[in-house]
Amino acid sequence: MKNENGFTLIEIIVSLVIVGIMASIVGILMVVGVQEYAFSKENIAISQKAALALKRIEKEIRGLTVIDEIHSDDSCIRYKIDTLSPYYRAMGIRGNTLELKIISDADCDCATNGDVLVDQVSGFVLSYEDSASDPSTVSSSPPLNLSDLSEVRVLLNLSLRSGEVTKSFEVRINPRNNGNLNGPGVQL
Repeated sequence: MKNENGFTLIEIIVSLVIVGIMASIVGILMVVGVQEYAFSKENIAISQKAALALKRIEKEIRGLTVIDEIHSDDSCIRYKIDTLSPYYRAMGIRGNTLELKIISDADCDCATNGDVLVDQVSGFVLSYEDSASDPSTVSSSPPLNLSDLSEVRVLLNLSLRSGEVTKSFEVRINPRNNGNLNGPGVQL
């Protein structure tokens, strides 16, 4: 009898199949990990863009001194900040961007071009709380008197680049130049 050393063909094939299965599992896990990393990175970028846009919106609305109740609705707000400029400003969605416009003429509205606050916008909704009526009532148009405006709620929806996922961001803003020094609905 001969002393035979080595592997049989069946042993080599089985070991190659096992190595192939392990390599495909590791490859799938790596692809999933990279996809999750990319998703997380985009999620962070969207959140930062939304935070920056909402801070600017909050600054604008908190400082408004005049609100145009005729041209303002749930998708556009037209207002003035007298301490900064005598011109009207408008903020609203156009296409998939949220824009801020400062125009010297009285025709400043959401249809004109403006500076982009944020892109990838899939929704922008404004709602107004009127302190003169029931405090739980929220309207899609501002009250006739600025002194009755106790809160503006802003809902901003941004889409990820893939378009499959939408993130919602909300802020509630109390204007400070409306004469309500002790808070919404209370005047001195």
